Amino acid sequence: MTIIPNQFFGLGDIIFTQTLVHRIADGRPIVWPVLAHFVEGLQRAYPHIKFVDHRTMQIDFDRRDQYEFEHPTLGRCTALPLRWADAILKVPYNDCMKAKYMLYGMDFEDWRERAMWVRDEKQEKELQYNYPYTPNECILVNNIFGSESKLTISIPIVRDNYTILMHPLKSFSIFDWAHMIEKCKEIHTVNTSIIYLLELLDLKAPEIHLYQRPIKGQTFDNISYLLKKHKYVFHG
Repeated sequence: MTIIPNQFFGLGDIIFTQTLVHRIADGRPIVWPVLAHFVEGLQRAYPHIKFVDHRTMQIDFDRRDQYEFEHPTLGRCTALPLRWADAILKVPYNDCMKAKYMLYGMDFEDWRERAMWVRDEKQEKELQYNYPYTPNECILVNNIFGSESKLTISIPIVRDNYTILMHPLKSFSIFDWAHMIEKCKEIHTVNTSIIYLLELLDLKAPEIHLYQRPIKGQTFDNISYLLKKHKYVFHG
């Protein structure tokens, strides 16, 4: 039986549910449909899972229950309705992340157990070569959010010559920023998938400045209960 998580977008959601999916799979193969531009980075990060372009999977991503089906090449599969967990449980949107674990009777506090990825030191070093100074001099700013990395906010800080504005780089994934994230002296980021990386890394920055996305219904209450490892300064 192959496990098919129905959580094809939201890179942070995919990182956050690694422990959950591995526990459900219990050693069985996992094939995870995701947005096409996530496949390469996630495959390097989590090599024990097979990541595929979600458009190649003939399943109904809007279906809100767990069900079994026969796949022409994978055989018998079970689809997990992770993206619909809060709707299934009828919990407030603020609980949308923890609901994924609640749906299966698990403690969301355990999410870090299998969430750490396999780091690619070669890629991390090559990414650093894009910048003419060492990470420990840098202020790292991420104002991009959304699964397509097309949405932005303005982060009102005084920038200097050592400010690095994160942005998509060809042949690199967000995981390849790990060394820069760890060593920079300041971090300013919109509330997005990078927060799950921050929670898994040891940082030089004494605090993290977190900025809210301008989307109706979304507040820091959606994720603040997940942020335990570092000091966060919230900017509404």
